[in-house]
Amino acid sequence: MKHIITVLVISFIFSQAAFADDITDFVDNTVKTVTEAADELIDEAGAAVEEAEEAAKEKTAGEILGLEETEVEKLDVEKKLWRNPRLKTAVSISQAYFSNWAAGGESSFAWQVNLDAGIDREDDGTRWVNDIYTKYGMASIGTGRMRKTVDEIRIESLFAFKIYGVIEPFISVKGYTQMTPGYEYADDGTATEVSKFMDPGYFRQSFGIKFQPADWYKSRLGGALKQTLTDLFTARYAGDSPDKFKNELGTDWINEFNFKVGEVMNIVSKVDIFFNFKALDETDVDWDTSVVFAITDYLNTTISFTLVYDADVIKKAQIKESLSLGVAYNFF
Repeated sequence: MKHIITVLVISFIFSQAAFADDITDFVDNTVKTVTEAADELIDEAGAAVEEAEEAAKEKTAGEILGLEETEVEKLDVEKKLWRNPRLKTAVSISQAYFSNWAAGGESSFAWQVNLDAGIDREDDGTRWVNDIYTKYGMASIGTGRMRKTVDEIRIESLFAFKIYGVIEPFISVKGYTQMTPGYEYADDGTATEVSKFMDPGYFRQSFGIKFQPADWYKSRLGGALKQTLTDLFTARYAGDSPDKFKNELGTDWINEFNFKVGEVMNIVSKVDIFFNFKALDETDVDWDTSVVFAITDYLNTTISFTLVYDADVIKKAQIKESLSLGVAYNFF
């Protein structure tokens, strides 16, 4: 009987051991299966992320913004039509100091800043040119206070139709005024205000034919309307007219020259003539010329000459000339 019991106990122990081995194998297989499934999911997720990143890289700006392909093409074409952006600044300073100078003389200081900017738009049939020119400068002599020497704002926009080669019909608008008040000084130094922003202000609209046979020369001739705006100084700038808004009908003739002499000298000259139909003997002339000598890429010497004749202001030619050494920089 004891032997039988001993055999049964041993058989039970072996059966339990075999069952434990089965459980261990089951658990190991289950863990292995779950691990493999997790690895596959991680690999698939990584592949999906990579595909999404590649797709995002291939998307254009238009697709990201939700634009149709034709709209994107239009934006690209429009961007290419705008060309020749320009932004140029020039700064000139002159200074002289005297102390106990036996031969005599007075200390002086002067400065001037010029800023020219513009951009063009051109396609197969039209040309649109936009420019703005500004100048501002001041000077002082001896113990005197700073006085304005130059103050200009000129804006011009011209739209031409490229139909006949070097001859193009055009329409244009332009305006001219100053930034700060201008003064007239008496011998005792007393200052009297004689001008300010938009007093006077000049505007002109014209249409006609533009002729450009060469890169260095172009000319425009056509009908024009000229407006003179005044406020406090109507009598000084509007002639015999008491109106603060004076309108004149006439003909506009403009000639522009821009050519280089060698590698260091550039001559720019513009003659603007307005023929008033009511008073041809009082033709307005605005002639501006600059000769620039380039010393280095950023340092130059400029000679400027301006002649203005406007019988409404004074029946004599107004002349301004300057010689300056300064720094010039083209941003683009």
